[in-house]
Amino acid sequence: MDAKAPDEGQYRFGSFLLDPAHRSLTRDGVPVEITYRVFEVLLAFVRSPGRLLTKDELLEAVWPGRFMEEGSLKQAISNLRKVLNGYDDDTQYITTAPGRGYSFAPTVERIPLKFAPQTGGRDAAFASRAPDNNPRVRWGSSFAAAASPSNSRVRDIALGGAAAALIACIVAIVWQRSAPTPPVNPKLIVLADFQDLTDDPALGTVLGNVLEIDLAQSPCLILMPPQRVSETLRLMEHPEDAKLTPALAQEVCARNQGNAVLSGTVAQVGSHFLVTLEAKNCNTGTSIAEAKADTVRKDDVPALLDRLTVDLREGLNDSSASIPKFDVPIAQATTASFEALKAYSLGEYTRASGDNTTAIAFFKRAIELDSSFALAYAELGSAYFGLRETEMGKPYYKKAFDLRDRTSENEKLRISAVYYERVGNFTEAVRSYELWTQTYPQDWLAWAHLSNLFVGMARYPESIAAGREALRLNPAHYGPYSVLARAYKRATRFAAAKAIGRLAIARGFDSWDMHGLLYEIAFAEDDPAMMTAQIAKEKGKPTEPWMLDYEALGAATAGQLKRSRALFEQAITMARAQGPDSREEVANILEDYVETLSILGLKQESRKLADTSTGLDDSEYAPFAFAMASDFDRANRLTTTLGNRHPDSTEINDADLPVTRAVIALGQGKPNDAIAALQPALLYEMRDFYTASFLAQAYLATKAPDKAAVEFRKILANRGVDGLSPQYPLAYLGLARALHMQGKLGESRAAYKQFFSFWKNADGDLSILQDARREYTQLPS
Repeated sequence: MDAKAPDEGQYRFGSFLLDPAHRSLTRDGVPVEITYRVFEVLLAFVRSPGRLLTKDELLEAVWPGRFMEEGSLKQAISNLRKVLNGYDDDTQYITTAPGRGYSFAPTVERIPLKFAPQTGGRDAAFASRAPDNNPRVRWGSSFAAAASPSNSRVRDIALGGAAAALIACIVAIVWQRSAPTPPVNPKLIVLADFQDLTDDPALGTVLGNVLEIDLAQSPCLILMPPQRVSETLRLMEHPEDAKLTPALAQEVCARNQGNAVLSGTVAQVGSHFLVTLEAKNCNTGTSIAEAKADTVRKDDVPALLDRLTVDLREGLNDSSASIPKFDVPIAQATTASFEALKAYSLGEYTRASGDNTTAIAFFKRAIELDSSFALAYAELGSAYFGLRETEMGKPYYKKAFDLRDRTSENEKLRISAVYYERVGNFTEAVRSYELWTQTYPQDWLAWAHLSNLFVGMARYPESIAAGREALRLNPAHYGPYSVLARAYKRATRFAAAKAIGRLAIARGFDSWDMHGLLYEIAFAEDDPAMMTAQIAKEKGKPTEPWMLDYEALGAATAGQLKRSRALFEQAITMARAQGPDSREEVANILEDYVETLSILGLKQESRKLADTSTGLDDSEYAPFAFAMASDFDRANRLTTTLGNRHPDSTEINDADLPVTRAVIALGQGKPNDAIAALQPALLYEMRDFYTASFLAQAYLATKAPDKAAVEFRKILANRGVDGLSPQYPLAYLGLARALHMQGKLGESRAAYKQFFSFWKNADGDLSILQDARREYTQLPS
């Protein structure tokens, strides 16, 4: 059945794209799991859309030359329907003609091979996890999108790659206002490890860095992501960190249908250093372009390689207009000091191997040699973040940001975006990442970070779109799966979130945060078996306290306070037993515990826990925790301190602190002040349930039940925002009270019943539940 596959192109129907040559199916750019036989059935359908295919035709197409029972075909058709309708889709793709056969209903567009997208399906074939500590990964690209198991308030981040890169090439031409130049297709490039034939073993590492920095400036050349290279090596039965010789790089390139493999060599010939660059066709091995030159001084070798790279880009038909725009000399993009560049390169290599501590010494040495080395400051900040010493890292990000004009265009965008994200400036971070995606649309990292930002801003449709693009561009890295699954979950699109989660796990990305997300969805959907399965996956691991925290929150959401207390205590004890490095996790669990007790009406117990706990004051969520515990003086002091410490953070000053001030105002009997305090947070209202919940409580206190009802209904309509929050069931109770105040007794009674149903297994002695039952019995008949 695959006889046509090599040259028949691709098939598009609805949001699906089927690629026979690479045996892949994607939906909106996201890879879809599909078995061999089901793929064959779908292929038969798209090749004959609208035509009735008899059972015999389908059996012969899928099982050629073999006798098969009709039941096998029925099962394959059933499985195909599940694949196509797996995203809450009720489209009728396949129609049945009883006793005769089946036909494929959608309109199918056949895309000839020369117009078919050159990424996506091919990427999907190699989608599996590569180690984050990959020596081929440069700064910032080991994207860790998944939120650490922190405070419950933050538990939970399109054009085709080749087509978008083509547009970037055209944009570069327009920017330069030069004579019209025929645009070229963006090329997928594999970089071989730089060969060092000198007596300086670090020189090859330095030049490999220089070559990657130079090539990454072009929006018309796509460097194959390191995770994809590693996964291809694994499939070739080579170590994932194998030295990428020119021959091996060419095979990796050919297997991914890349355009060219680039190799570089530096050799010492007498008193000269000879540098050679060559680009070869991946499939034929024929030379596309070659450049070589020599110099006497070793310190001049990086600049020499710089010039050779321009020659090679021209040989690869990089746009003549994009080269001047995106060709910052290496001395400006990094440093004019060879020794500083050497220290930086060694630090980068060491950090990629997982040793942040040693890497810090290299980066500091680079900065000592050149105090204006922007990339060294950025990498130093990343190393401190890798050690979870975030406050130590932030000044170095700031320094890199101040020096960003001394870098290349892509590094300037990266430094700006990461800096604004680190300081919590939503507005500027989004603007920077959007500019990054427009300039380098094939860079998956920018899309993934943008998706993550949009989650934090409650802009879930935009987060989903960006997450899909990140996954389409790099399905071999865990980050895009994490941000996209979380975006779907937050948007209460549970079926899609689970589909992405299952796909990630099937491809080896079996991580804590995906288990936590699936547990949260299972709780919301009342699926005890799935909850138990996710809990079991964290047993005996360092992440077990985090899952216990989730269980505790789930128990509290079900009104089971006694069980919740026990689980919180167990989580805190287990986290503390992991040593001083777990201080942050302990503080986060304590914050969840304090806030949960307060939400369930146990203010005194919440205050006592907050007063006796150590480590809470250092957290940026401490002001809120103490406000919830009714320690208003302490909460006010911490709020002022936090705002002064982060003056540029819109996340803190416009989203977090307004909620803390509202809690304080409500606790002091000032509901109008609470309403006023919450106004800046309305822009991000559904990033959690706190803004809507406290605004609703303030409206009730000011005798505005109609407005309160609107806020409670927002919570109830957005279960996925936080599936493990007691505020969700309590919104039914709040709605019942608001409706009662409006005189809508029938609707009020129904809302009370929904609350009682949700808390059917709650502790009977909870004062909130007892008050609700008494109110319900006092409703007029």
